[in-house]
Amino acid sequence: MEHKHHATALKHLVSKAGGFVAIFGAIGVILGLERAGMIFAELKSFGGASGGALVMILLAAGKTPREIFKIFLEPDMVDFLPTHNHLLTYIRRRFSRTQAVRLANALTGYFASEKLGAFLQAKVSEWPSKFWTVLITLLGDQLFCHEGGIVLLTRTGRRFQLTTSPPDSIAAILSAACGVPELIEATPPERVFGDMSFLHLSEEERREVLAAFRCEAVLAALRSYDGLDSSRWANGALMDGAFSSDGMCPMRTVLRELSARPDEVIACAPTGVRFEVHLASYRALRKLLPVLPRLPYDARLENQGELAITPWVPRLGPLEAHLTLTQKLDAVFAGFEATMRTLGRLQCLGQLPPGLRIPSEMEQFGTLIELVELSGDVAYGRRFRERADRRHKPA
Repeated sequence: MEHKHHATALKHLVSKAGGFVAIFGAIGVILGLERAGMIFAELKSFGGASGGALVMILLAAGKTPREIFKIFLEPDMVDFLPTHNHLLTYIRRRFSRTQAVRLANALTGYFASEKLGAFLQAKVSEWPSKFWTVLITLLGDQLFCHEGGIVLLTRTGRRFQLTTSPPDSIAAILSAACGVPELIEATPPERVFGDMSFLHLSEEERREVLAAFRCEAVLAALRSYDGLDSSRWANGALMDGAFSSDGMCPMRTVLRELSARPDEVIACAPTGVRFEVHLASYRALRKLLPVLPRLPYDARLENQGELAITPWVPRLGPLEAHLTLTQKLDAVFAGFEATMRTLGRLQCLGQLPPGLRIPSEMEQFGTLIELVELSGDVAYGRRFRERADRRHKPA
């Protein structure tokens, strides 16, 4: 008996955290989905954590995959993450015997992300209606940011609607979404919420919300440290939502907050050798010298959607900002080719989602050549054509 699979229309696109691996891998995925026939305007939501969110906000704002490709291809990535101070100074503070110094160092990190947030806000003037992302407080409480406002989900299970309109500062949200403890500076909540009065809440609710943000017990040591303006951190810190209990690819967020079903979701989760090595090194360092509270970190891709695409980007780490055109193109191509492989497997199983098709090899080749030409990397294009000729040369 022939097995028939009734595929569900895809409605949500979720992208994983992972710095520059996530950015360029996700660009390749959306280029592949576009070539396969996906109409992004018909999707209901675009979201993710950290680097994945940076691509999704542009897509939700109506930018085409090729426009997004050019936006991230042209600038030097290192300009987006300037360093605070000399590396030796950072390391000395990191291993300081004084808790206040180590804590301040962990919050300010080595890199700053304000320029990255400002760069993207210049591309997206208003919060896109279909975009969402996640942040966490210093103690691990989650913030869900979307068109309907910002929702606080505490570790105790309480839910507070903090605002009923989209965030005013896209730059502040995206800067916070890239805040990695110990590495990239955290964002003070007042940059997002202003005076943080929350007058629509009851007095009891307001106290609980402010306690979640201020983390008084953790930050108390800063008041005795003259080298830091304590008012900057008086209301705590917001950081990358990849450290929440929903994990690096926040599938659970879209299932819970947008009432999506797993078979309606596309999960984009780029990874690679350097990505995994850097991730393991980071986790080992934090375990060796614990400064901040242990966050509910989960690196697994759980609750995969109907269409889960996992590009393998072997020669790029999440914070390798000094990228050549070749590295960027390799990562984008990895995302594109992973999308084609995933769609091919689903077609063999009779599970290809409605509206999608497998482009011919010539169509795929044409798209990749077009990307090379857009990049202006002539040498890469010559090498790519030579590889293609060898692969299709008759035996």
